[in-house]
Amino acid sequence: MAGPALGAVNGALVFAVVDHGLHQEPGFTGVLSAIQGGGTVLGGMIAGPLLRRAGEARLAAAGGLLYAASVALRALPSTPVVAAAGLLSGLGLPWVLVAALTAVQRIAPRDLLATVSATANTVLFVPTAVGMALGAGLLALTSYRPVLWAAAFAGALAAAYARRRPRRAVTTPDRDTSAAC
Repeated sequence: MAGPALGAVNGALVFAVVDHGLHQEPGFTGVLSAIQGGGTVLGGMIAGPLLRRAGEARLAAAGGLLYAASVALRALPSTPVVAAAGLLSGLGLPWVLVAALTAVQRIAPRDLLATVSATANTVLFVPTAVGMALGAGLLALTSYRPVLWAAAFAGALAAAYARRRPRRAVTTPDRDTSAAC
């Protein structure tokens, strides 16, 4: 999944954003983290109702687009804009994760649920380590802004792909999941 990897790229650049973009002390990352955490709590609270209305694919796409927008906004040298980007990031990431893990639980056959869930968690969270290394490596080669813009573009593409993928019916022996995404 693109979300965690892009999140890690973004996370690797937070000190560059704070230092070079906002001209703040490193401790200001704590303020930004708190704002993002508040967005995450809010995003998690509203994910369930949104999931029921929109379905997994739409919720994941909306969360991915919010996250991509937040990454792009972090490239701007404005403290209020970067703080708002943290709030958007906090809102969007839980939607992607809730949508993905809900789809796994809804679609996977009961006898394979543990295996499929473990695999999904690996696919969702292992890219974080790769993304951190990638972000740090790219930062050594260029300014943080082009890296953020590239990550935002990649995130928007991934969200668009999640939304445009054709829906396929999936039927398992123990349940009908014809509304699968």
